Amino acid sequence: MTTRRAALDPGVPPSDPEFQHPAKGAAERFRLSAQGSTRQMINLEIFKSLRIPLPPVDRQQQIVDEVHAAWRTLDAASAALSSQIDLLVEHRQALITAAVTGEFAVPGAA
Repeated sequence: MTTRRAALDPGVPPSDPEFQHPAKGAAERFRLSAQGSTRQMINLEIFKSLRIPLPPVDRQQQIVDEVHAAWRTLDAASAALSSQIDLLVEHRQALITAAVTGEFAVPGAA
């Protein structure tokens, strides 16, 4: 560890890169652990005491697969909605054209 950088060695096989993400709340934990009067610092003892729980690699892969499946479902739903919006816009324009050209009677219009 230098005054600017430190590295974590989990001592276990590397986790799935798809599973790795910034830990929520890590910055807040660092801030709360900081010591110093005018400059926040994380000393080596605080840094070494951090515990970052990770599930086993096979569970990480299962989680990644579940997230990807959910994304595929959301992408399909988004594509279906976009298609429906396009059809509705087209239908709206056709109704407006029909009303303006007199092909469609608009109730209440004189």
